[in-house]
Amino acid sequence: MAPPMSDERLREMQERCDKATPGPWSVDEESGDVWVPSIWRSVAIIEDLDLPLVNPAADRAFIAAARQDVPDLLDEVERLRRLEEAVTTMPPDTRYTPQVAGRLLWHWEQGFRHDNHTQMVEWLAGIRRALEADDGDATE
Repeated sequence: MAPPMSDERLREMQERCDKATPGPWSVDEESGDVWVPSIWRSVAIIEDLDLPLVNPAADRAFIAAARQDVPDLLDEVERLRRLEEAVTTMPPDTRYTPQVAGRLLWHWEQGFRHDNHTQMVEWLAGIRRALEADDGDATE
C-alpha cells in the first residue's frame, strides 16, 4: 500500500479540478473527442492508433470520467480523514467501547447506504448484530 497522500498533493489535485472546464464531460463516439456538452466544445482528441498497449476508446472514457471521478475521490479522502481524526482523537479509554463502535458503524452505514454499497452495508450489519449481542446497545 502506498503511503498517505500529503495535504499539499491533495490541494494540487483540487486546484487542477477547480481550474478545469466544468463537467460533465462525455465521449463523442463519432469523432472520438472528449466533449463538454455545456459549452459545445471538445477538450481532448484521442486518435485511434493501432499500437500495442494502446486503447483509445478506453482512454477517452477514462479522461471523460476523470472530470467527475477525481472530485468524488477527493471528497471521499476528506470524509475518511475526518472519520480517522474523530476516531484517533478519542480518549483511549473510550475508543473501542461497543457504544463508540456502534456510533461509528451507524455513520458508516449511512454513508454506504447513500453510495449504494450493498455488500458493505450487509457486512456492517453483521458487526452491529455482534456488538448488540455482546453489549445490548450498539446504536447512536
